[in-house]
Amino acid sequence: MQHGAASWCTADPCVQERPRIKEANPGIAFGDIGKRLGELWNQLTPDQKKIYEDEAEKDKRRYEAEMQAFNAKLSGGHVATDSHNDEDDDEEDDTD
Repeated sequence: MQHGAASWCTADPCVQERPRIKEANPGIAFGDIGKRLGELWNQLTPDQKKIYEDEAEKDKRRYEAEMQAFNAKLSGGHVATDSHNDEDDDEEDDTD
């Protein structure tokens, strides 16, 4: 799950704040916008953050389900129980 400012920046408030920061600071570097958004995130209360963290978790579950369906389609319908297993990857590399 994404935590912190990263989950907030996929949510509407971050999308809304980015243009405001750019307008208030013409010529601001991309990285400095991110720093400012991080500062704003740190000012939120835990209850305010929870809203965005919950939304990020829900979006992560949606993404994982879509990727599982996509990968199943690519593999001819075989649905893997684990989207990435390093041990299986190593075994495949040894057999080549």
